[in-house]
Amino acid sequence: MKIQVIQHTAADSAAAAGEILDHLGHPVSITRIDLGEDVPRQADCDGLMMFGGGASFTGGDPLPAWVESERELIHRYNDDEKQIVGICFGAQLLASTLGANVFRNRQAEVGWHPVAKDDPAPTGIVTRQLPDQMTVFHWHQDTFEIPEGAERIYASKSCDNQAFVLD
Repeated sequence: MKIQVIQHTAADSAAAAGEILDHLGHPVSITRIDLGEDVPRQADCDGLMMFGGGASFTGGDPLPAWVESERELIHRYNDDEKQIVGICFGAQLLASTLGANVFRNRQAEVGWHPVAKDDPAPTGIVTRQLPDQMTVFHWHQDTFEIPEGAERIYASKSCDNQAFVLD
């Protein structure tokens, strides 16, 4: 199973998820938006994973130009009924593309905090390989609604919706 990863900044890599996919022998294709690489136009992999980044839906600044290209890629993966995982800004982008609201969280979440899988956790090919709990670095003020048909993967004490999967 080949996974397309969209990385928006140098600091927001696939990290633990990438290590798990590598350990399991799943090839990973990484597109680095922060290095000026173009968002792929085709849904050529079996799944799509998108991670954090410095853009904000609620900050008042215009969204970067690559956001529209990434939305188009999300639609292609969704239309082909392939798995899509969004974490942090990737989850906000996925949620908004699928018609859910992105809004300010009840409080900012900054620093190292645990996230935990829902119980019961989604059982898709990608999500069942992720740890039940992990401590991750947070730097966000925004959150999102879970889109129709999607399942939440992770939540934290300060933010109900950290990551979700659409399968």
